[in-house]
Amino acid sequence: MLLGLDEHTINIVNAYAPTTDTQRRIFFSSLEQFISNDYDNIIGGDFNCILNTRLDKLGGDPNARQTATFFLNTFIAHYQLHDIWRERHKDE
Repeated sequence: MLLGLDEHTINIVNAYAPTTDTQRRIFFSSLEQFISNDYDNIIGGDFNCILNTRLDKLGGDPNARQTATFFLNTFIAHYQLHDIWRERHKDE
C-alpha cells in the first residue's frame, strides 16, 4: 500500500509470518517483493520470531525453532530496517 503524506510517499507492509520455522524462512525470502526501492518502507505485523532472546523470551528453550531468525536479520540488514520500539526501549 502506498500512502502519500505531505508530498512524501511511504510504502506500508503488514506481515504475518507463519508459525513454523521452515515456513517462516520461505516467508522472509518472499517479503522482498513487497519492499519499495523508490519509497520509504514501514513494515509491521507479527514476525513470529524472537530477535532478542534476553529481552523478548521468557522460559523454554530460547533457540527452539528460531533458525528463521537468521533470515529475518539478513532481511533487516539488507534493507537497513530499524525496530523503532527496540531503539526507543533498549532494555525493556
